[in-house]
Amino acid sequence: MKKTLQIFGMLCLGFTQVNAQDPGATVGSTGSVTFTYNGQSVTHTSVRAADGKIWLQQNLGATQVATSATDVASYGDLFQWGRWADGHQLRTSINQQVTTLTNNTPAGIAPGNANFLRNTVQPLWWGGSSTSTPAGNPQVTDTWAAGAPTATNGTDPCSGLGAGWRMPTKLEWDAVRTAESITNLATGFSSNLKLPYSGYRNGANGGIQQAGYANFYWSATNKDAQYPYAVFNGGSVDYWQRAYAGTCRCVKEVVLCSGTPNGGDAIASATDVCTGGSSNLSLAGTTVGADITYQWQSRPSGTGTFADITGATNTAYAVTNLVAATEYRCKVTCTTSTQSAYSDTVSVNIVMLEVDLGNDTSFCTGNILTLDAGDAGSGAAYSWSNNATTQTTDVNASGQYSVTVTAANGCIGHDTIDITVLTAPTADEINASGDVNNNYTFSVVNAQGADSYLWSFGDNGATATSANPDHQYTQAGTYTVTVVISNECGDLTLTKTVEVMPSGIKHLEAAQLGISLYPNPTSKAVFLNFEQAITVHKITLTNTLGQELIVKDRIVKTLDVSHLSNGMYFINIYTDKGIAVLKLNVLK
Repeated sequence: MKKTLQIFGMLCLGFTQVNAQDPGATVGSTGSVTFTYNGQSVTHTSVRAADGKIWLQQNLGATQVATSATDVASYGDLFQWGRWADGHQLRTSINQQVTTLTNNTPAGIAPGNANFLRNTVQPLWWGGSSTSTPAGNPQVTDTWAAGAPTATNGTDPCSGLGAGWRMPTKLEWDAVRTAESITNLATGFSSNLKLPYSGYRNGANGGIQQAGYANFYWSATNKDAQYPYAVFNGGSVDYWQRAYAGTCRCVKEVVLCSGTPNGGDAIASATDVCTGGSSNLSLAGTTVGADITYQWQSRPSGTGTFADITGATNTAYAVTNLVAATEYRCKVTCTTSTQSAYSDTVSVNIVMLEVDLGNDTSFCTGNILTLDAGDAGSGAAYSWSNNATTQTTDVNASGQYSVTVTAANGCIGHDTIDITVLTAPTADEINASGDVNNNYTFSVVNAQGADSYLWSFGDNGATATSANPDHQYTQAGTYTVTVVISNECGDLTLTKTVEVMPSGIKHLEAAQLGISLYPNPTSKAVFLNFEQAITVHKITLTNTLGQELIVKDRIVKTLDVSHLSNGMYFINIYTDKGIAVLKLNVLK
């Protein structure tokens, strides 16, 4: 006896098609169909098979096209023949033992019964023989088609995918198996249909069997009063009792167009939009069909030629981020006849709402700047980043200020401005460094907000205006260096005394002068040791930037460095024989 396995269907009740994009005419090209299934919007992939028809490329209820023959996510749901998507098809549905149904027909299942109905008494639901089945029970004339369930019809679950979709017949399964060279499990998966090893559910005990090893697909065709036909393991067409549950693959009826199609009317959900706004385009009265293609085109309003919009190949197209008035139309083509027609033209115009706060700007502290978002007309609403709600707002602090203006017609404008509040320049001190030939380089330490510099070097009236000037002193002596740093909000004057030694003083190694220091590193004090009789003019301690932190105008043998932070420092000893530099590491 044949294995009692069945192919089944789902109810179209509760299915609402949202969108469909059919595959192209080339075998293997794919499309998609979006519909409501089990109360949720789902999208299934469709494919142009070698028989020329459009098939789902995934099992009904599967979350994806099979990536392997044993891809669990591609198995989908299991339907008893003649039943619909009432919940029984879920692989986790309750397993209910029954011995009778009211009238033993599809209409006899109690509304809301989401259980898998199993029966160990032959025949299994809802089969029978023409001689033993009570009057009115299903016979060979049973159907699995669109529409509500009746005594002889179970609602085809494929009908929920939209117009033209249905459960395939035995002859259609035979044709696609031949065209795709499907002869077994392996060729079923390698075909364009991508049939996974999804298994089936036993109608006698309710157990799921052969998942990962076999597959079982229903047809809409009855063999006789008891058994409908099914495709088993991709390679053969058998018949199974209706109580068994199998997977469903849906096929779409292809109705070819002819002649010149009707372009129809182009409709825009909004013909006046704000800058950056959107409008949904659609067609009404156009020819529809499996071999009808659509191409939306656009041009600037009132001028130029229409150009195709990339990707806009459905009957609907969403215009987004519109910045200029534009005209749209749709080219409708019958691929069978190669004839085309154009829809009428619809214009989407821009309603401008410009908000301009001006260029980024700065002003001196103590002043106030009034920002103006512009008059947007009666009923306009203003929302500033500083919580102001009027057309203008006064600001006196640095920051980024923005405003959103909503006109009475709903258009929204936005602008942002950066404000910098300036203060008079600030700085720490003058830094000076010179060489043996009294070539000095000057800079200002930590200068903030300075737009200009004016230096004087204390000799011969020499000046400079750069941030880091160079100057050579021609005579030894003590000089006062002055710099005035300025900006539009004020100025700051700094001075520094520079002691210039006679030119040509040598830079010597400390060891040559018999000078050493200890301890090194140190945390509190450093001691200088002079082993030779030399004359010391000055001792300085500088950081790595050349800033003088300690200055002694005579010879000393102890320097207190406890106030210094960790780091490297230099002790410069100016003598009658030359300048010695010793490195000191402060480490606490």
